Amino acid sequence: MADPNSPNVNIQTTTNQYLAPAWVDQVLRDNFFFGEVLSKTEKWDGSQMLFPIKYQKGIASVAFNGFDQLPTSQQPVSVNMTFYPTFVATNVALAGSDLSVNKTPSQKLNLLTTMMKSRAQDGADDIGNFFQGDGSSFGGKAPAGLGNTVDDGTVASTYGGLSRATYAGLNATNTASGGTVSLLKIRQLANSITDGSVEPDFFSNRLHHMVIH
Repeated sequence: MADPNSPNVNIQTTTNQYLAPAWVDQVLRDNFFFGEVLSKTEKWDGSQMLFPIKYQKGIASVAFNGFDQLPTSQQPVSVNMTFYPTFVATNVALAGSDLSVNKTPSQKLNLLTTMMKSRAQDGADDIGNFFQGDGSSFGGKAPAGLGNTVDDGTVASTYGGLSRATYAGLNATNTASGGTVSLLKIRQLANSITDGSVEPDFFSNRLHHMVIH
């Protein structure tokens, strides 16, 4: 069925169409986690990066008197987590003929500039999604995101090249919860994973913001 609002052929052949000089995005929305991660990045260094962790106590302390024999044995207490760089590419495919036609007096938007900005936004959104994934996509070449980091071995049996079964400290606290997510549930979870001054600072800051504002 023809569009009843469409001009007739005579108008179409005698009057140029109007193109608004604006690019309206109706697809992407704010990718909050992408912004949070990228705001706290550190420069990569080397072919791989190692992060030492203490996973157990050393030889137990002893009480002694006089010339009692003191312990001289040593117990390993640390091990390195190993991480390798990952890479993400976002293509920008434009035909030379389209670029040529776009460079006319009738141009309202620069095709190259518009598409470069659009694809940059797409790429940022895709990376944000990777950051929330488990790193298994593309044959394990994707960045290891929250799905891998915040896990108890259900999704990823290893983290940083170490077995979660062997190094229990790598296991995250996963708490199943049904129904509406309430501040009470969030606070209970925060309390369960807080140990003295060691607390999930990112989580706490967000919760504080929710309560205050």
